Amino acid sequence: MERSEIEKKLKEILFNTLEEEAEVSDDTDLIKDLALNSISLLYMALDIESAFGIKMENAEIAGISTIGQWISYIEGKIKD
Repeated sequence: MERSEIEKKLKEILFNTLEEEAEVSDDTDLIKDLALNSISLLYMALDIESAFGIKMENAEIAGISTIGQWISYIEGKIKD
């Protein structure tokens, strides 16, 4: 899966979580810029696992905060 495809699918999941579309870039911080709380992040992580067919560990995703970091993380999990 290409990075652009991952980005598109991730943004769909994010916008579904936010219940609206927002202007985002690789540097957009989900907590600071979009005000997602821990429950929203949990639901988003579950949706990511389902959409990409990956399994994530809490320790692995604890430091991920931006769209770009999420894309890179998913990209790495898919290649594994």
